[in-house]
Amino acid sequence: MSEAVMEQGQLPSFAPNAKRTDPEQVIYQKVTRGMWDRLCQYTAEGVKLDKSLQSCDIRMTVFRAIMRDDNAAREQMIMARADWDSRNWPEDLIERICVRVATGDKLADVGEDEVFLPASFHALRLRDDYVNEMYMKARRIAAEGMVDEIIELSDDTTNDMGEDARGGDKPNTAAVQRARLRTDNRKWLAGKLLKEVYGDHQTIDAKVDMVVDHAARLEEARTRKEAMFRKAVGDAST
Repeated sequence: MSEAVMEQGQLPSFAPNAKRTDPEQVIYQKVTRGMWDRLCQYTAEGVKLDKSLQSCDIRMTVFRAIMRDDNAAREQMIMARADWDSRNWPEDLIERICVRVATGDKLADVGEDEVFLPASFHALRLRDDYVNEMYMKARRIAAEGMVDEIIELSDDTTNDMGEDARGGDKPNTAAVQRARLRTDNRKWLAGKLLKEVYGDHQTIDAKVDMVVDHAARLEEARTRKEAMFRKAVGDAST
C-alpha cells in the first residue's frame, strides 16, 4: 500500500477484529481497538512497522507492551503478518527454495533466481515455525550430500603431485591443503546439522534412581565422631 493511500485514510480489506469488537474500546493507554485494527491492516498490506505506527499514532514502546501483555492483540498481529506472508511467500515458492537447498544450492543463488533476499527469507523462518522446519530439513539433507563429498575429496588424488623445476614429481602442497580445507568445512557443517550422527561427542541419556537414607547416614557420622572423641580422650590419658 502506498503512502498516498495511507494519508487519505483508506484502509485495506484485512480487518479480522473490526466487526466483532468496539473500535472505541481502549486496549492499552490511549490505544483503541480501532487504532490496533488499522495497524494490523497496514501490516497485512506489507507497510513497514515504523510507518504504520506513525500513521496510527502508536509509540513503539506501547506497541511492544501490547504485544507482550495482550494475547488477543498479539494473535491479531500474528494473523496480519501471516496474511502478508501467505501472499508474498506462496507455498510453492517455499517448496522450490527448500528443494534447491536440499540439493546443495546456496540460498543466495536461489534468491537471485527466485528474486528474493536471503535476509527476508530468514526473517520469514523466524516468524513461521513450519517454514523453519522445512528449511532445516533441507539443510540436513544437504549435509548428507556433504558427507559424500568428503569421501570424494579425500579419495581424489588428481592434483596431489606437481612438477618441479627439473620436470620431476613433487607434492602439490597447495592442492592438498585446499582439499583438506574443503573436507574440514564439510565435516564441521555435517557435525552441526547432523550432530546425532556425525557430531564429535555422543550424548548418552542415563537415568539413575538413588534412594538415600539420610537418618542412617547421620547416625553413622555421629558414631564415627563419638569413636574419634573416645580415642582422643584415651590417647590424652595415657
